Amino acid sequence: MIRIFLIYVLPLIAPSALYILWCLWQIKRGPGNIGGSVEGDVQSVLRGAPWVKLAAIGTGLLALVLVVAALTGGAPPHEAYSPPHLENGRVVPGQAQPDDAWRQAQPDDAWRQAQPDDARRDIQRDAP
Repeated sequence: MIRIFLIYVLPLIAPSALYILWCLWQIKRGPGNIGGSVEGDVQSVLRGAPWVKLAAIGTGLLALVLVVAALTGGAPPHEAYSPPHLENGRVVPGQAQPDDAWRQAQPDDAWRQAQPDDARRDIQRDAP
């Protein structure tokens, strides 16, 4: 749940939250600090906020976080994914395994059966 908050929600609301905190800090400093507004109350800050710009910045930040997460996270491409399965009545979570360990765990015929017909013909033709 915290991962979802950090990756999706925080980048969207961070620009708006920082803007509102900055405006409140300016109000505490004294009147006339926010765009010449003498009132300096929270209502005028919320009404005059550049919501479209803040939403665009939040969306851009979200896109940047998603790109960074996609490029830096996950298993290496040469590893095979083993999905969750039952062993002795217990659920074994999914995990990435090195490719050779996955191949060793599979019978030789499983790889050949998974190939399309054309590839099977090529394998049979190349076989001695």
